[in-house]
Amino acid sequence: MPRKPHQSRYLFPDVFSTFPLKTWADVVFKELYLITEECFLEQVVHCKALSDMEHEFLVVCASHRPSGCQIWLGIDRIAGGTTTKRVRCTSHVPSSTSASIKTALPCLANDQVQVSHDGTPAPIIAQHGESVILSSVDFTSRPNAYGDDKRPHPSLLHLAILLPIICKHFPLYMLLSYQCYFFARATCLALIDCFDGVEKGDSKARGAGTWRGLHVSLWSAIPGSLCRLALGGVALAGLTLLSVHPALLVPYGGLAVSGGWKLYRAISLQIAVNRREISDNKIREHKVLEEFSARLASIRKTHLWMSV
Repeated sequence: MPRKPHQSRYLFPDVFSTFPLKTWADVVFKELYLITEECFLEQVVHCKALSDMEHEFLVVCASHRPSGCQIWLGIDRIAGGTTTKRVRCTSHVPSSTSASIKTALPCLANDQVQVSHDGTPAPIIAQHGESVILSSVDFTSRPNAYGDDKRPHPSLLHLAILLPIICKHFPLYMLLSYQCYFFARATCLALIDCFDGVEKGDSKARGAGTWRGLHVSLWSAIPGSLCRLALGGVALAGLTLLSVHPALLVPYGGLAVSGGWKLYRAISLQIAVNRREISDNKIREHKVLEEFSARLASIRKTHLWMSV
């Protein structure tokens, strides 16, 4: 087993550890940059827990090149405990529904980083329970030096710069916008766009940004009426047919359900693809990548650190 290059609990803890994201990023950037600039990202995996809440999170694998040690991180966003003043007032809401409504109100996000202690992702996955992989981003080997036509291989130091930018732009947890899916997807998109990461999806997994099959992102809200229209068309044709031939009630019932379901599934699949594209475009419009790139350029100019 490779010898750990550092005893920092933020990278190589003796026990499974969880930190506020800003705290972890601040320590990595200011105190551990000489190590983390040599900890290159191998893969970033977007996962969905199969629990009732279907929470989405990232599992990050990085390798410290000099020692060969692997570092496994879990990154996710959950709702914090402080509701913003702008939407705190719920006195007019009946007590029976007040609690459930409060969970849907904007509140400060609780962004966190989990660090595995045994060099595997198992402790991170165990925190979320049974999960499936939605997609993964892989980074191929490339020259690490900066150049006009070259991009550096992403490192944990890059990640420690990127994550606080996302937190700063989107400090609130909002159920239908800046939730766990948004945070995970914004991170992946920035890494893909800035470092040419190669994304692979798992077509058998449950859809990203969904809860029990329903899309929870307002940005990806392609009208579901298209699906309802498809089923409605089948039903309307059936009613017309049955009005002429009532004896077809039983056989047609099975055919209508079967045909309608197949049509619904086909349209739903296309809508899911379109939803993902729309959501990605909306996330990119927030200019996270631009600020991230500018931040990297500023750091290079000041020679605070250089990739080897």
